[in-house]
Amino acid sequence: MNVARVQEGDYVLIYQGTSCASQFIIQLANEIGAEVFVMTTSASKGEFLKAKFSAPSEVVFYDGDNIVTNKIQLNSHGKGIDVVFESLVNVPILRLYGYLVPFGHIIDTILKTNSVSSEPRISLPANISWTSVNMAELLKKRLAMACNILQQEMRAGFEKQLKPPHILYVFGATDLEAAFCHFQDHQLIGKYVIKLAPGTMIMVYAAKAFVNELKIKGVNIVIPEVGISNMNDLKGIIRSLANSTPLVRGCIQATLTLRNNFFENMSYDDWVVSTHSKVTGSNLHRASPSNLDFFILLSSLNGIFGSRGQANYGARNTFKYALAHYRISHGQRAVSLNLDVMVMEGIVAESEYLLALMRRIGLLMDIYKELLRYYSGNANSVVDKAELLKNAPSEDEAASLVTARFSSKMAQVLELAESDIDPGKPVHTYGIDSLAAIDLRN
Repeated sequence: MNVARVQEGDYVLIYQGTSCASQFIIQLANEIGAEVFVMTTSASKGEFLKAKFSAPSEVVFYDGDNIVTNKIQLNSHGKGIDVVFESLVNVPILRLYGYLVPFGHIIDTILKTNSVSSEPRISLPANISWTSVNMAELLKKRLAMACNILQQEMRAGFEKQLKPPHILYVFGATDLEAAFCHFQDHQLIGKYVIKLAPGTMIMVYAAKAFVNELKIKGVNIVIPEVGISNMNDLKGIIRSLANSTPLVRGCIQATLTLRNNFFENMSYDDWVVSTHSKVTGSNLHRASPSNLDFFILLSSLNGIFGSRGQANYGARNTFKYALAHYRISHGQRAVSLNLDVMVMEGIVAESEYLLALMRRIGLLMDIYKELLRYYSGNANSVVDKAELLKNAPSEDEAASLVTARFSSKMAQVLELAESDIDPGKPVHTYGIDSLAAIDLRN
């Protein structure tokens, strides 16, 4: 709405009028005082718009109607359309130009970078603007702007009491196949939601592959449905397993939930949800036998160094260190493994966004080849950069080593290939911010 600069009295045409975005646009345009026309694909969707938004029949148009232009002219009193909204992938562009008044706007809310009409736009008339708005790309490239827009829309939703999209189809996490089949029916109206009910168990692909690998090796796998935050349930599961499995000899806790935000902007819920997954490790400590052979807590160096936007994550990692110390002080076995960025397996490796975020912070090292080589018995293949620098035969060689290491770190922080870093260029030419520059200097 900001891009289109919709004003009171404007005539607004909204394509795909029953989509979730369109249902909000209709309400916002009505609040501004614009005259709303909607385009849809079937009579049933037209009836829905009339009933849901009290839209008169004369402002509901059907795609494929050859006299839509005449109807628009008639109902806009000969003026035409000021703004056209919604995804215009399959809309003939020349037809749109026939609807618009001089200085009109076309706002194309595309979902993908290649989701544009195949029809050329070279015939764009004078005094007509075309803007493609891809919110997914905006979130990636201009996060602050996207967040500001979202906050504005949330305020508008509450202040203007906008109605949520209708109809809402809710599926359980175990009904994904049915949900996707339902989604393919383009005649249906509404929003699809996958609901995760308490106790719902979902095994992701990586976890399933790991379980299958262990089974092939003859390992007996038991996957009980239990939340370790519930002490009574956890103790009950351990007691029930004692009758069918060997004694528990060890424990590994690898739970993780991220809610990144600057501390001053962090909600109480962000703090509790993020720390809870780690702090409940104390339940495993209390419920497990006291004579375990191992008690491994997967943690992070974040708890030592800290990280911008991850105060909750740092706090829970610090708790794990304390829990390990507590067990050891009472003669029990425990270790808290302070990991860097795991780039081959785990939640960070499975999310391009999280991986890019952690690398951009620049404090942690990627863990993959070096760690695997070390634990496979080939520790000698790990490059000791400090030792190389110490034994450099000349100052020039030492300077080359430092330059190469600095360039490597620059590439890591900026998410570039090392070959893209030119040692001959000043650091500031790469657009590095002051905080990252301090990290590099340190």
